[in-house]
Amino acid sequence: MLIQREQYYLYLLNPEYNILKKAGFLTGFKHSEATKELMSINKLNSTVSEETRLKIAIALSKGNNTIVKNIDTKEILSFLSIRKVANYVGIPLSTIAKSINCFFVAIIPFFFLQKKLDYSA
Repeated sequence: MLIQREQYYLYLLNPEYNILKKAGFLTGFKHSEATKELMSINKLNSTVSEETRLKIAIALSKGNNTIVKNIDTKEILSFLSIRKVANYVGIPLSTIAKSINCFFVAIIPFFFLQKKLDYSA
C-alpha cells in the first residue's frame, strides 16, 4: 500500500530531485565512485559486537537445516548451509542447489539430502 501511494505521488508531483522513476525499485540507479569509496571505508572501519555476533549465530541456527544421510553407512548429519553440505559430500555447491528443489529433497549418489524447515521459531 505504501509503495502504491509513493508511486501515485511520484506521477502526480514529478519531483525534480527524485532520480528513481519507480517507487520501491533501484532500477537505473548507480552510486558514484566517490560514494562507493566512502561505503567501502565505512565498512572497513565498522566492527560487529560480540552480542550482535551471538544474535546472528542464534538466528542462523534456528533457520533451515539440511539433513544429509549417507546411504551406505546410514550416518545422518545436519548442516546449517548447503555450502557446508557441498564441502562434506565433495560435489559443487551448484549441484546441490539445483538438486534441492521446491520439494526440498534430493538423492545424490550415496547421499540423501533433505531441507528441514523449522517452524517452531
